[in-house]
Amino acid sequence: ATDSVAFVLLDRGFDQHVYARVFQGIGEMAVARDLHPIYLSLATAQVEAGKLPTLLKRRGVDGIIASGVYTKKAHEVISSLGVPVVVMGNYELGPKPWAACEVDLNAGTELLVETLHQLGHRRVGVVLSSSHTDYGRWLKNQLEQSLRRNAMEVTAFIAGEVANSKHEDTR
Repeated sequence: ATDSVAFVLLDRGFDQHVYARVFQGIGEMAVARDLHPIYLSLATAQVEAGKLPTLLKRRGVDGIIASGVYTKKAHEVISSLGVPVVVMGNYELGPKPWAACEVDLNAGTELLVETLHQLGHRRVGVVLSSSHTDYGRWLKNQLEQSLRRNAMEVTAFIAGEVANSKHEDTR
């Protein structure tokens, strides 16, 4: 046993605020279990090509929590290391089983729209990142359905991506 757990973040930077609470939670839970959290930011393409840090190749961690631009190929490579992997997020990685911490986006979408409705909003504009992905299309559909159920109108659906994305096709 190494007493270490790695949080592997693919094609995303640790400076992105969306991960701040995640890092804090992983750190707190690791320390509470006498584990040492290790944070790695890796390029998805490098992982897909099997170019991993020696720490991971030599099984220098007892477990991996993976997120970011986590593709099916990256999952295959990381899973082949023989270390338990938990995927943080909603991904289509092929046939299960794999361990995942998935966000309940159905409930979240409903809660968002219901809250806007309760606050008196009837017309909304939506900026949706990653609209070119299966997840993005699914989320747009969920939002549209929920807005219709609440008699709300979408005045603009703007598709975009986080300004500092490393992927040229998503800017």
